[in-house]
Amino acid sequence: MGDGPNAVLLAQLLHAVHDESDALIANDPVRLVDATSRKQHLLRLLAPQTHALRAIRRLDVDERERLAREAARLTAVDGHTIERLGARRPFEIDQPFAAARAAHSN
Repeated sequence: MGDGPNAVLLAQLLHAVHDESDALIANDPVRLVDATSRKQHLLRLLAPQTHALRAIRRLDVDERERLAREAARLTAVDGHTIERLGARRPFEIDQPFAAARAAHSN
């Protein structure tokens, strides 16, 4: 899991969840309250990292959507170019696009 403080907190959280599960199985309300309290405390400590990761993911999704819109726009432009040039030289046009598609499909 790593050596940093987040790794330690995550390990403690996992232990608290196991303790909570064991307390539920044993029907031990005192242990259950203790394990649940520890779990909630650890979740609060990890919350800032969670919010930061969500923000990064949101930026990534926004960037992918922007790139998809740009790709759609370029595809439309290229489609018109292919139609215009394709009537004259389909062989010369299809090869570069096929190579580009193959390179991006990996």
